[in-house]
Amino acid sequence: MSKISSTIHGYPSISQIVKRTADKYYSEKLFSGNLKKVTEKLIHFLP
Repeated sequence: MSKISSTIHGYPSISQIVKRTADKYYSEKLFSGNLKKVTEKLIHFLP
Protein backbone atom coordinates (compact mmCIF):
# COMPACT_ATOMS: atom_id res chain seq x y z
CA MET A 1 0.00 0.00 0.00
CA SER A 2 2.84 2.40 0.76
CA LYS A 3 4.25 1.88 -2.74
CA ILE A 4 0.91 2.82 -4.25
CA SER A 5 0.54 5.94 -2.11
CA SER A 6 4.08 7.13 -2.85
CA THR A 7 3.76 6.65 -6.62
CA ILE A 8 4.15 9.86 -8.58
CA HIS A 9 1.94 9.83 -11.63
CA GLY A 10 3.00 11.39 -14.91
CA TYR A 11 0.22 13.98 -14.85
CA PRO A 12 -0.60 14.98 -11.28
CA SER A 13 -3.24 17.61 -10.84
CA ILE A 14 -2.23 21.14 -9.86
CA SER A 15 -3.69 20.64 -6.36
CA GLN A 16 -1.57 17.53 -5.83
CA ILE A 17 1.56 19.40 -6.91
CA VAL A 18 0.82 22.23 -4.48
CA LYS A 19 0.04 19.77 -1.67
CA ARG A 20 3.26 17.81 -2.12
CA THR A 21 5.33 20.98 -2.34
CA ALA A 22 3.79 22.38 0.84
CA ASP A 23 4.21 19.05 2.66
CA LYS A 24 7.88 18.90 1.75
CA TYR A 25 8.48 22.53 2.72
CA TYR A 26 6.80 22.28 6.11
CA SER A 27 8.27 18.89 6.98
CA GLU A 28 11.78 20.26 6.33
CA LYS A 29 10.94 23.40 8.30
CA LEU A 30 9.45 21.56 11.30
CA PHE A 31 12.19 18.99 11.65
CA SER A 32 15.27 21.19 11.38
CA GLY A 33 16.96 23.80 13.57
CA ASN A 34 15.29 25.25 16.65
CA LEU A 35 11.84 24.22 15.54
CA LYS A 36 12.96 20.60 15.68
CA LYS A 37 13.50 20.90 19.43
CA VAL A 38 10.15 22.59 19.96
CA THR A 39 8.39 20.02 17.79
CA GLU A 40 9.96 17.13 19.70
CA LYS A 41 8.86 18.63 23.03
CA LEU A 42 5.31 19.15 21.74
CA ILE A 43 5.13 15.58 20.47
CA HIS A 44 6.41 14.34 23.82
CA PHE A 45 3.63 16.13 25.75
CA LEU A 46 0.78 15.20 23.42
CA PRO A 47 -1.21 12.07 24.33
